[in-house]
Amino acid sequence: MYFYELHEGDEEVFSDVLLATENEMDADEFFELVQSIRRSVQDTYEDDTLIEAIAAELERDHEFVYVSDQRLTAAVNVSVVEEENVLISIDQVDAAAADRVADPVSLALRAQPAGLARLGHRPQREEILVGDGLSPDETTCEVGVDRSGRVDGR
Repeated sequence: MYFYELHEGDEEVFSDVLLATENEMDADEFFELVQSIRRSVQDTYEDDTLIEAIAAELERDHEFVYVSDQRLTAAVNVSVVEEENVLISIDQVDAAAADRVADPVSLALRAQPAGLARLGHRPQREEILVGDGLSPDETTCEVGVDRSGRVDGR
């Protein structure tokens, strides 16, 4: 089995999809195939994203398997902390994916379901992420890897 990935977006907002096939393809050949499909679907696709449209075409006409949330059989949270090792209901994963597509902003502001809350937020396949480079514990003017990297230069 060989795996290929499509990315869409930039460093701050992006999405990606995973594809699998039993046939190995040279990277340049895969790139040319993707570009050919992109040119043929970019003005007419009805999927949520261009990469999903390309993935659907690769699956339909080129013997790839698009590894989408609909194919997910099980989701397991794994941790060194025993209590955090849990099987996550596929219904919860499907509901979270539907919410992300329907309203990604209000989902980010809403409380997580009780079963997932203790696991913390983790990026999901096909989730659009916006990064600002700050974590909740970084204080104003102390952002950087060392003192010389601080905003005020001290």
